[in-house]
Amino acid sequence: MLFKPNMIVVITKGRLAGKKAVVVKNLESNMLLVAGIDRIPVSSEDYLPSWQKRRNEKFVTFIKKINIAHILATRYKADIGLTELDTESVTENATAKEALNTQANSILKDAYENSKAKWLFTTLSF
Repeated sequence: MLFKPNMIVVITKGRLAGKKAVVVKNLESNMLLVAGIDRIPVSSEDYLPSWQKRRNEKFVTFIKKINIAHILATRYKADIGLTELDTESVTENATAKEALNTQANSILKDAYENSKAKWLFTTLSF
C-alpha cells in the first residue's frame, strides 16, 4: 500500500481540504486513520479583543477516518510518536475519539514546540 504510518499527507476534499495530517493506521481496504493540524498558534496584535487573542493562541488538531481517494501522499515522514496511540475503539465510540484527539494534540503540540517535522507545521502555498 502507498500510505504507511507516519507519512505526512494533504487532505484534498471536505472541510479540512488543504490541511496536513499524519497517517496513524491503515484501517480497511481504502480507509486510513489520520491525525492532523487544523490550526497552529499565531501572534496577535494588541488592539484585538481578548476573545480573538485567546482563539489565536489555540493549537487545534483532529482525528479523522478518511478515504484514500481524498488525500494526497507526500514524500515527507513525521516520526513523532503517533503510532503508539490506542486506536482500537476510535471508529465506534465518540468519547474514545475525543480522548484520542486529546492525546494526539499533546503529541503534536510537543513536536511543534521542539521543532520536529517542521514541514508538517508550515502552511501550504497555492
